[in-house]
Amino acid sequence: MIGGRSMESGKWIESINPSHRRQIVGRAAGGNGRSGQTGVLVAKDAFPQWRDTPAAEARRTPLSRGGYHATQALGTGGVGSV
Repeated sequence: MIGGRSMESGKWIESINPSHRRQIVGRAAGGNGRSGQTGVLVAKDAFPQWRDTPAAEARRTPLSRGGYHATQALGTGGVGSV
């Protein structure tokens, strides 16, 4: 998800347990040039609102309740799975 839109590349990045090299501990969606460019544009657009949000308010805004959060704007909230 980038800016609330699904951006599927069909690629996955696997996270390997360094002490058990055969154990996959998580997967995250991989990106491509298009998703990278879109992420940068969405982040630039979201920055003024993020910058102007008081820290106390930002701390109270849970990601799971649909509130604004910088990681949602950047598309990183909830992308991977473990």
